[in-house]
Amino acid sequence: RLRTPEAREALATLRSRLLSMALVHDKLYRKVESETLDLGDYIESLVHLLVPTEVGDEDAVKVSVKVEAVEKPVKLCLDVGIVVT
Repeated sequence: RLRTPEAREALATLRSRLLSMALVHDKLYRKVESETLDLGDYIESLVHLLVPTEVGDEDAVKVSVKVEAVEKPVKLCLDVGIVVT
């Protein structure tokens, strides 16, 4: 068990970043031989994945994501994912 709030926060941050990277890799796996991802879809998926893990109760928070579909390089998507988390 983590004893300090700082340690718990650090672990939560790490968990969010790992989820972000895992989502990118999952989307890449489904989109064979591509070096780009739909950034809008990625952000929307990431936000809806993070809300329950960060908040605990999906019904406690209403999230609205409005992003356009735009193909961007995977590296940029990863960077944006880290910022979003």
